[in-house]
Amino acid sequence: MNTWLKRLIAKQSIYVVIGVTVIVCVSLAMSAHALHHYQTAKTDIQHRMHASATRSVQLLERNLADLIESYSIFAYEKLLHNEMDRENNFAIVVNNRLMAEVAGQAEYVSGKIRDADWRIIDFEANNSTHKRLLQTSYFSETKPILDADGVPIGRVTIYFSDRDLNKTLRAILTADVLSVLIISLLLFVGIFLLFHLQIIQPIQHIAHAMEHSDADGIPRSNIEPIGPREVVSVIGAINRVLDLIRDSRAELHGAKNQLELVLKGSGDGGWHWDIATDRTQVDERWCAMLGYTLQEAPSAFAQWRQLIHPDQQQQVLKKLDAYLHGHASDYECAYQMRAKSGRWKWVLARGKASRWDKHGQPVEMAGAHSDIDAAKRLEGQLKASEARFRTFFEKNKSVMLLVEPSSGKIVNANDAAQRFYGFGQKELINLPLDALTVNPEPDMQRVCQLILQGERDYFHFTHRIASGELRQVEFYATPIHSSSGKTLFVIVHDITQRKEAEEALAFARQRLENILQGTQAGSWEWNVQSGKTIFNARWAEIVGYTLEELEPVSIDTWLNLVHPDDLKHSDAQLQRLFKRESQYYECEARMRHKSGHWVWVLDRGAVVSWSDDGKPLWMAGTHIDITRLKSAEAALVAAKEEAEVANRAKSEFLANMSHEIRTPMNAVLGMSELALEREQELHSETRRYLQIAHSAGETLMSIINDILDLSKIEAGRIELESAVFDLHELIDGVMEMMEAHAGEKELRLRAELAPQTPRWVRGDALRLRQVLVNLLSNAIKFTEHGRVTLQANPASTDRIHLGVRDTGIGIAPHRLESIFDSFSQEDVTTSRRFGGTGLGLTISQRLVNLMGGAIRVESEPEQGSLFEFTIDLPSAPAPHHAADHDGDHSPTRSLRLLVAEDSADNRLLVEAYLRDGGHQLTFAENGVEAVELFQQATFDLVLMDVQMPQMDGLAATRAIRAWEKEQTRDPTPILALTAYAMANEIQQILHAGCDDHVAKPVKKKTLLRAIEDHTERKDA
Repeated sequence: MNTWLKRLIAKQSIYVVIGVTVIVCVSLAMSAHALHHYQTAKTDIQHRMHASATRSVQLLERNLADLIESYSIFAYEKLLHNEMDRENNFAIVVNNRLMAEVAGQAEYVSGKIRDADWRIIDFEANNSTHKRLLQTSYFSETKPILDADGVPIGRVTIYFSDRDLNKTLRAILTADVLSVLIISLLLFVGIFLLFHLQIIQPIQHIAHAMEHSDADGIPRSNIEPIGPREVVSVIGAINRVLDLIRDSRAELHGAKNQLELVLKGSGDGGWHWDIATDRTQVDERWCAMLGYTLQEAPSAFAQWRQLIHPDQQQQVLKKLDAYLHGHASDYECAYQMRAKSGRWKWVLARGKASRWDKHGQPVEMAGAHSDIDAAKRLEGQLKASEARFRTFFEKNKSVMLLVEPSSGKIVNANDAAQRFYGFGQKELINLPLDALTVNPEPDMQRVCQLILQGERDYFHFTHRIASGELRQVEFYATPIHSSSGKTLFVIVHDITQRKEAEEALAFARQRLENILQGTQAGSWEWNVQSGKTIFNARWAEIVGYTLEELEPVSIDTWLNLVHPDDLKHSDAQLQRLFKRESQYYECEARMRHKSGHWVWVLDRGAVVSWSDDGKPLWMAGTHIDITRLKSAEAALVAAKEEAEVANRAKSEFLANMSHEIRTPMNAVLGMSELALEREQELHSETRRYLQIAHSAGETLMSIINDILDLSKIEAGRIELESAVFDLHELIDGVMEMMEAHAGEKELRLRAELAPQTPRWVRGDALRLRQVLVNLLSNAIKFTEHGRVTLQANPASTDRIHLGVRDTGIGIAPHRLESIFDSFSQEDVTTSRRFGGTGLGLTISQRLVNLMGGAIRVESEPEQGSLFEFTIDLPSAPAPHHAADHDGDHSPTRSLRLLVAEDSADNRLLVEAYLRDGGHQLTFAENGVEAVELFQQATFDLVLMDVQMPQMDGLAATRAIRAWEKEQTRDPTPILALTAYAMANEIQQILHAGCDDHVAKPVKKKTLLRAIEDHTERKDA
């Protein structure tokens, strides 16, 4: 049919080409004639317009000069108007120099011009509208205006419009075009009639037959053959095709109905995509799936793509592109599409190419969408549930297993299970439970069946762990559903100790029962259902009655005598027994004695008979008077509390002795320090005596500090400070402090700091220095030759590792555990040889414990020792320090100082410290006197002892601050002189109003620096 159609079109095309050629040739010839006629008319009209312009200019040139010189305005205006009217000019413009001179202007312009309605009006030189009209002129002609002497007195310009020209030319052009169109139309109609008879009429006949078709567009009857021979052949071929279509339509209709039933049953929505035109079609089920109507459904692929979730568009397009380019055998993809409600719904898209082009490329696709939104959401919930269960399973401290029910093999075990059984994860996986269970009853296969059927979820087994030890376990199991199928979730409780305790308790109870038979224990029997009771005489005797006095007895007898608070506990134990959650009943309770006091009884019993429906019938048990036992327990608790109170009192007493001990020591050390400063005035032997006394005082102070520190630690009064300090500077200071001691024994002393050791850290610098000094002092003390090394390196971002290594005498292995005990040294010979109290390591260990670490020791006799620890010292940013004070720290000016100190020795010491500064000192012996003196004079600074008679230093400070506030005076710096140096004690000092504190024993340099700092700060 295609070949015939090509021949028919080729044949008729020849006629069409010939006809079109004739039409074109005739049209071109007539168009050329019309163009020539148009150009000729245009040239003639233009010539006439130029001639008319020349005549008008000449006329005006001759007549205007006289009218201008005579100022004949009326004649002037009339002449211009007549000439405009006669020649049909567009505008006449006259530039008049004579009038310009009269008017005092550079140039005088006048004339006539036609407006938009072609009326003659006066031309105004300053009118912008007139000027724009002149710019639309077709052409103009200009001549000068001469007076009688031939002198130019202006010029005249005539403007012509192309209005008449265009009007005439349009008329000519219209006539010529109409002629060409009419002739061309006549030729076209002739050719069309010929083409209609040969081609169009047969095709209309076929179309007319097609109009009378059924719903599928198939003509109800065959087409009658008419027209040329080729058309008749085509109609015959069409009729044969129609017969084939009618035969196959019935089969297609049946298959379509079957497909519709399948799609309706599955709930899938169908779609079709014309790849060539990018058009898409969907059915009603597709629309219903997303809530759209057919009119709202996407009609183009671009609209379709906009409904896909933005995060999944690339994935969908990639899979579709892979199928279209032959990289995948079919197209299937799950993604989310936006429903009409705005919610994202999951769909599963499947499709196949339904038509290909001649190159084998798909040009049409068809497929279906399945609604998998509910399944996807369920899948997400299941994954979230599995993730929560996995976290619960893996992190739980209870022993948990997942077991495959058909084989009884372990498929997963948590960390607790691995620790309990002693096997690794790989060893436990696929291990049958039979391999862990000793003589299981019932067997594991039957156990799994009972669990799956829901008949039983609790079992008791004996399991053998990796070490070979047998453990008694409770086995709780339940089936669970996961993505991999049904699995048994098992929780295993180790009840070995409980079983052993139960067995021991049962044995003890049996022994007790045997013993009670020969003792005067009260016995009772109780009918649980009726309330009837039977008591023996001893039962009544325990509460001071006889059986006759209690008659009639029932369960109410017990309820009336027992303490209400203990009755609740008794009822709870009975309920557990009745629910068979326990095998016996036991309760300690108070019962009111006949005399009115309470007696304690141990009430024990068990159900001895049950009804057929599982209810308790009779119980039997005993009462034992345990009043003395309870009294003994109470006495023991009271004694324990008294001991703790005594221990705290002892520790607090030692801590409070700090002030009384440090006060005289302050004078001893201070006076000896002052005496040693006068080196040139001292005899060498006297100086040596003072050095010995000062050294002995410092040693005694160190011992006192150790004892007091230990007492504070034991009393729970040690609180670590948290402040930023320079770790490198602290270590350098400690090393500098210990250099003299090491130098006396010719030992090499050095510090090794790792490069990454942080400089600024947060912690308690004072206590860390105390620990390092203790460790280094011990290392130097017990090392005769060699070296002592202090090591520091970061253990983590928040922890620092420190250690002291020496080449000393070492420590015997059997003494390593006891060296941290209070007042303990390696042996008595060590104490005699090296001295010391044995408290340094004890205090150091406890301080390190408070800092989050522990001191570890490595030592070999005669080889040396290593004391190391790791503590919390987080890195910190460098603080903004004030300028360092070096050299002499004496105040730069004479100061008025009030010194409140009850000790005459310490007053003398302070006076000696400040004597060389020229300061005015006023002394007070108690807090009351200090407040009175402060109110009577003005002072630059106050030194306030904390502990004084009549009024202590803190109360005096608060009184001074209150008086200053009343008098609206600026606060005077107050420095507390105290034997306390703990964080909470310092906090109390600062809270009372003190600006700072100086710890006793007071060093001269420390005191002068503190005075200088606070007086300079006040001056600033």
